[in-house]
Amino acid sequence: MLDDGSIDLLQRGPRLRRLAIALLVGASVALFIGSACYGLSLDDASASWWRTGSAARAWRFIFYMAGLAGAASFSLTLWLLQRRARRLERRPPVARVVARRGA
Repeated sequence: MLDDGSIDLLQRGPRLRRLAIALLVGASVALFIGSACYGLSLDDASASWWRTGSAARAWRFIFYMAGLAGAASFSLTLWLLQRRARRLERRPPVARVVARRGA
């Protein structure tokens, strides 16, 4: 019926959880880097020459740096979580003792 290599339906939940965690980390890092770069660009806004092409280049720099940091942190987080999941998958199962209440 099913091969050993097929994906079990129960394995999709942890995979989606890892993707959501990596996306959350990537978005928060991108937001942090974007706000830090924006804070640095506010000093240039008070200058008289800011209306030239340098303002557009500053916004592109903010966008590119935030996107690069977000993509890099998403990739790194997803890689670390997948590596951790593989390591936990290889570990032999351990039986747990559950104490009954009232017995």
